[in-house]
Amino acid sequence: MEKILKLLNLDIETPHLIYSEDDLIRSVNSIKFSIPTVLRKNFKIHYALKSCYRPLVLDSLRKNGVNIEVMSQLEYLIARQNGFSGDQIICNGIGRPTEFLKRAYLDKAYIIIDSLGDFQKAIQLLEKYDEEINLGIRVKLDLSKFPTSPYSRDSVKLGIIPSSNTFNHILTNCHSNSLINLDMLHVHTTINETSSDIYKYALLQLRDLILNIEGNFPHLKITKINIGGGFGMKEESFKDNSESIFKQISDYFLDIFGKEFTLIIEPGRYLVNKSGYVFTRVTDIKENINGSFFIFVDASTNVLIPIPSASYCLLYPQNTKSKGYFSVAIVDGITSPDNIIISRTYLDNLPNIGDLLILGNCGAYTDVLSEFWAFNPFLVSFLNSQDELIFQNSRIHIDEARKLLIGI
Repeated sequence: MEKILKLLNLDIETPHLIYSEDDLIRSVNSIKFSIPTVLRKNFKIHYALKSCYRPLVLDSLRKNGVNIEVMSQLEYLIARQNGFSGDQIICNGIGRPTEFLKRAYLDKAYIIIDSLGDFQKAIQLLEKYDEEINLGIRVKLDLSKFPTSPYSRDSVKLGIIPSSNTFNHILTNCHSNSLINLDMLHVHTTINETSSDIYKYALLQLRDLILNIEGNFPHLKITKINIGGGFGMKEESFKDNSESIFKQISDYFLDIFGKEFTLIIEPGRYLVNKSGYVFTRVTDIKENINGSFFIFVDASTNVLIPIPSASYCLLYPQNTKSKGYFSVAIVDGITSPDNIIISRTYLDNLPNIGDLLILGNCGAYTDVLSEFWAFNPFLVSFLNSQDELIFQNSRIHIDEARKLLIGI
């Protein structure tokens, strides 16, 4: 944060999204250092690529020992284009094109099976190329004891029910085929979670499921447990709490599985959110009917997504600790009542039109959505650990990846 504040001395064009490598590495280390030493060789972080596509962000994560998880053929190509080898990639998703699965299979990536259709495509590839295939199964657990979890509802599409005919069909075919390496179970149980309870509950169910699989399919050896992501980032002080959560999860994992099993997590927002800062300027100010103020800025909510799980905060000017000064909302000029970046914060003094503001917790999904809109309303730069501010061309990496799709 200190390095970001020094950039106030520069004439920065706005709106401008700046990623801090120091903050990125700090998030990675907050996970690594919370894992017990005995488990670290069997612990893997697979960054959820959907959170941010920027090449310098991906390069920094890769150099710091982070692998990657993708949800589409485009994301797979971006991962390969940015130096990740096939065996560093986990491929999630449903209804994926056969040609995408073919590339992942031949690159020795892990393919997570989430439907009978995708499993049948994998078998067809296996019959054609006769090379070992790395598979995992995404499991739909019974989370009825956690009704507040967004993934406990019947309507959730993720995962295969363990007692279903589809699940047993997949296990039966994998058990009888020596070229299928099925050694991973995958779950995704929550979002914005700030407690270890639901992860521990999922681990306990997975342990029981593995014991059942070993009893009925002795040739299958599940050794990798992937608990997905969903780690919360709501508070500025969450860092210490999150390290405690990772420690609680890994300690419990050791207790019920032992050090010979591999624990995998797939954080996305957790890794990149606090590394992203938006520099924006005040375009207008309006007083509200209740005496509070709307501060309009040139950063827009078609990129800073106005959803409840967003955790944007005002870092400069610093908000006051008390509530006796100016109550303000940070908004854009899009004419929708829901387009609010920060619904309420407090300032000692109101800014002037043209003043610079810095928003924090902007690293996740911000830049990705700009790609979805097919234009780049934000300038994007990367402040590396050597204090070099590197401007990143807005779309070259996406355009090159899309060209590759033609020949996938």
